[in-house]
Amino acid sequence: MRFTLILAVALALMAAPDEIARWRADYEASLKAPRGWLSVAGLFWLHAGDNVVGSDPQSDVVLPAGAAKRAGVLKLDGGKVTFENRPLKSDASGKPDEVKIGDLTMTIIERGGKTGVRLRDPDAETRRDFTGCKWFAADPAWRVHAKWVAYAKPKKIAITISSG
Repeated sequence: MRFTLILAVALALMAAPDEIARWRADYEASLKAPRGWLSVAGLFWLHAGDNVVGSDPQSDVVLPAGAAKRAGVLKLDGGKVTFENRPLKSDASGKPDEVKIGDLTMTIIERGGKTGVRLRDPDAETRRDFTGCKWFAADPAWRVHAKWVAYAKPKKIAITISSG
């Protein structure tokens, strides 16, 4: 993700001013979209067995106030996740299942051997109160002219140590 963003910014710097403005507007729109990154309202790592989902602060997956106090149970068993006995595919499958609870959406994610829940809320404060990114003015003098050279297997270099 970080490399993609850096590459996108570098390409934007090589663009004309109107292209830069359009790219910036598109980028902010993607952040603010109902399923954009600003709608992420939580990340919860699951433990083996039952994981209670609800707005009760004691829940394993805590939903925003106003949601059901107990909305259901996610069960993690042998790396497989079910919600109310319905099997769920994680993002490792390429197309994770979504669980909708009102306007909230939960997806199962897998990272570094751990299984978790990413919670999205289109009414998240981060999305609702977002006022835009702060941008530096692009300067054509920052343009870097480069030539792409594909990665090649490194050569072995003998290193000698002199005692002297």
